[in-house]
Amino acid sequence: MPWAKDIYSVTNQSKASLLFDVLNSLSSYTQKRQNNAESVYAHAQLFSPQHLRNFIEQYGTVKIRIYGFVIRNKLLIWLSPFWDFLLRLVGRKKDAFIAVELQL
Repeated sequence: MPWAKDIYSVTNQSKASLLFDVLNSLSSYTQKRQNNAESVYAHAQLFSPQHLRNFIEQYGTVKIRIYGFVIRNKLLIWLSPFWDFLLRLVGRKKDAFIAVELQL
């Protein structure tokens, strides 16, 4: 991540936080979307939670939350928040998105 070296100059503070969201490479949903040439995912760079943590923890304290369970049946999409909550309780690591808080 080329922006990582400029974190301190962008925040201009010693106790700042940087929040961002990336696509999870462990997610089968994300991988399938990336294989579709017409998808916005086709040119995206994917990260696993551990790869991302290893890459940025040198810049501060990292907190990671994985979320975004996607139900493939459109009639049941309203259940997604409920399933997302349950899967986070059991520690699932393969949902579509990774939210990161980097405390400098």
